[in-house]
Amino acid sequence: MTSIDSKLELQKIIDETTSVIGSTNQTYIKFLQLMNKTNRLMMPNRLIPGVFVIFKYMPTNESFISSNTYYDTFPLVLVTKSYKQGFAGINIHFLDLEYREFLFQNLIKYLPQIRVSEDWKTRLLVSYDHLDARSNFRFFKTCYRKYLWKGIKKRPIVVPFDLWEDMMKSNTMNFKNAKPTTVFRKSRKAITRNFIKGK
Repeated sequence: MTSIDSKLELQKIIDETTSVIGSTNQTYIKFLQLMNKTNRLMMPNRLIPGVFVIFKYMPTNESFISSNTYYDTFPLVLVTKSYKQGFAGINIHFLDLEYREFLFQNLIKYLPQIRVSEDWKTRLLVSYDHLDARSNFRFFKTCYRKYLWKGIKKRPIVVPFDLWEDMMKSNTMNFKNAKPTTVFRKSRKAITRNFIKGK
């Protein structure tokens, strides 16, 4: 299966399995099956910074879950740090498509790429300090999150490099306690606020 075939298959999965609120368990399962079929399935126990992953997550703090605080149950995260209890990174789902694409294109353009013999395993050289040092990445703080392994309900699947842009443009999020439009509006306000403060 070529990269173009994979992209078409991915789009079919997204079209057929996502609902008005975004991803479902079927989206995750079908994506896993696609990766397995193309011999590109990676579900590591420890994540390396610079990879994009998709997974199912539920916050472990009961007061957080029962409050009106919103969260994404199917994060799409560029990992920036891995530690024993979990990992941290940019969940680009918290940005609307315009801001998301701006951030994504700058990440690809300005962060060094670590290439290996298999192109689909390409990742970025990235850390929180890398992102914080350049104005090109100024939107990242709005969607920077930490995730605990004990909150993982479906293990992270590494997204092949050639599918990053397709996943970035898709609405595979699934927010709880807020509609996507509300999340995007609040993110825009936070970005504007940070810009005014010079952060």
